[in-house]
Amino acid sequence: MSVFILILKFFELLPLFLILDLGTGVLVSIIYEIDSIKNELDYESVLIAPFEEETIYRYVPYLLTQNFFIVLIFSLIWAFLHVRNEKNKKRLIKLIHFIPSAVFYTIACFTFPLFSLVYHCLYNGIIDYATQFSIKYYAKKKASEFIKPNERKEEYVYINPLDKKINIDSENIKYNKKWIEVKKLWV
Repeated sequence: MSVFILILKFFELLPLFLILDLGTGVLVSIIYEIDSIKNELDYESVLIAPFEEETIYRYVPYLLTQNFFIVLIFSLIWAFLHVRNEKNKKRLIKLIHFIPSAVFYTIACFTFPLFSLVYHCLYNGIIDYATQFSIKYYAKKKASEFIKPNERKEEYVYINPLDKKINIDSENIKYNKKWIEVKKLWV
């Protein structure tokens, strides 16, 4: 297969990626709150986890069987393992994302095996970056409504949609529950 054909096939999968994987991920984030809030971008979830998951749940079954339905079954196992520790309501909401994602990654694997890895890394990177950006932006925006720029003391501010405690300390952010602690927002 030539490089040009591989590039074309990669972009042929892009609409499916936007609908089945990224679209459902955003939908679940809107329906339910963002559940993986971290201090910084998590390069492990962007680079290492997709490699492990794609190898175990798609490449090995693909190489052993070359059967679409067997790889799809392994992909569905991957989807259900992502929600195994969730409560019933949250499990169903997250399955709205993980089942279409499993179907997409199976299709991508059969188009060209490395495509599922590339799209998986791309998805995790987009979601991780968007989460970090939106939390930092939202926290600063909400904090500015309650604290005047000349005040430099620590204050606690309630932020409703995130329902997390965010400690903004010019460099790092720490998350706990229900409140946002704002420190030295204006220097």
